Amino acid sequence: MRSSEFLFHLGPLTALKFRGIRRSKRIERDITEASLGSYVLCESAGKGSLADPRVAFAFTYLASHFALDLLNEQQIAELMDYIESHPDQLGAAENASASNAGTSLHPFHQPVLGATALTKQ
Repeated sequence: MRSSEFLFHLGPLTALKFRGIRRSKRIERDITEASLGSYVLCESAGKGSLADPRVAFAFTYLASHFALDLLNEQQIAELMDYIESHPDQLGAAENASASNAGTSLHPFHQPVLGATALTKQ
């Protein structure tokens, strides 16, 4: 197994960090349970796009925003549709992130434009 296959575990904590939300055990637990629970539901439903570690990370990152009441289901569905239909952009975002390592802009930390099986605790 490649280490990139576990990127989805980083989504919740990355969301807290890049949104500037103070970490507490309760918040970490709540958003981790919500985002990873949603991931498990989608994965068990056979959502093939989550096989790509970058898409799986994006899903848990966005699901964490849902758990924090920063995004709604429709917004996440629209963002995930875009992400799934533009996999070539994930590589571009990854490369841009690596070259801008000193900046605070994360590839998925963009203004919200707008998923199914999202769970909120």
